Amino acid sequence: MKAEPVTPAPSILDPVFDRASDTLRYAEHLLVKRVKVHSSEALVVMDSVWHVPGFLFLGLGLNTKRLVLTALMVPVWWLIFSAIALFDSALGHPSPGGLWWPAALMAMGTMVFRLPAGGALDGVKRTAVLLLAIFVRDRCPTEEGLVGVKSAIAALQPLAIARNARLQAVVGLLWGGLTWWVLTWVLGSSVAQATRNAAAGWAIVAGLFSSSSFLPGPAMRRRPGSFG
Repeated sequence: MKAEPVTPAPSILDPVFDRASDTLRYAEHLLVKRVKVHSSEALVVMDSVWHVPGFLFLGLGLNTKRLVLTALMVPVWWLIFSAIALFDSALGHPSPGGLWWPAALMAMGTMVFRLPAGGALDGVKRTAVLLLAIFVRDRCPTEEGLVGVKSAIAALQPLAIARNARLQAVVGLLWGGLTWWVLTWVLGSSVAQATRNAAAGWAIVAGLFSSSSFLPGPAMRRRPGSFG
């Protein structure tokens, strides 16, 4: 006689799982305008062609904004260094062209090591935060339900850390390629000056963009399981 599969009895974890899943999907919807579908196969397709590219472009937009801000700070620091060199005879009045490299490094440094209040809110919209808070409170009207959902979402933190580690590995490879580019085409002794200048410009752009990748997004700075 063939045994019938036993359906497990409903558990208290079922509503916690559903609420945590709904919260994550609503948070994703606030970021990338997730399209609601009822088929798991259709969801995979929508994630591949719409949701994931939208999420990637969101991050690319944030990094581009940081890149633009860093590029704008380069001439500002060049003016500052030029003024210091003009009035400080101990520096020997260096040529203006030689001040662009320290200006670029200073601009990258001030963007990478921004004050917490300046970088923590990049990409965070007040309306989205309020809507998510209202959604969570509606799905978890009791303190017990809220604690359960926070614990369920906190359990996903190791996955986020592992994914961030993979992204950092990719950025590390890019930095390795950038180092090779600089040593070969910018600092190489047999490279023509015109090629050296063009390669240096691209190296600065790539360095600025890669440096912006080291700035963690708001979600990575949040406490595990925190909604507030």
